[in-house]
Amino acid sequence: MPAVPSLADLYSTSFLVVAFVILGAPIVFLVIVGLAVLQRRRTGRVGTTLTDLLAGSGGFVLGSFLLLQAELLIQLPIFVTLAYLVVTRWRRGRRVQAGWLVTGAAVPWTLLWGWYFGLSLGGPEAQAQNILARFSVGAIWLGFGLWLAWRGDRAPATPDGDRRVPGTKRG
Repeated sequence: MPAVPSLADLYSTSFLVVAFVILGAPIVFLVIVGLAVLQRRRTGRVGTTLTDLLAGSGGFVLGSFLLLQAELLIQLPIFVTLAYLVVTRWRRGRRVQAGWLVTGAAVPWTLLWGWYFGLSLGGPEAQAQNILARFSVGAIWLGFGLWLAWRGDRAPATPDGDRRVPGTKRG
């Protein structure tokens, strides 16, 4: 009969998974960057699927760095970088990319604290509430990022400054 792992073993395993994600996420991001460079050289442009993958995986890399549990002074540049990327994407009308950046950054946090919440259900009530609060913060940002990506990009402006959907009549 197999032994049931203890909570300490499950927390240790999650630590190893987090370490693997922190080291592996940049490698996956660099592979996607390489694919984007090859696509750009071959066709002269990068498709929307690849740009969405770039934004999501880049956000995932930044979000995985936030799992390091470092001091705020160490994590502040990561937050500033993420905020800068989201704001610049938003201001250029690339709201889908901004949404994938937020989503990618929220995924590691949400998954980790969701896992911890599942493990804490058998533990003390105060610990479960603290973990649930952290999971909820990640879930809210994850939902917000998905909503931004789902909404789509803003329609481009016409020469007269109108932001109507192309092909529709003016009313």
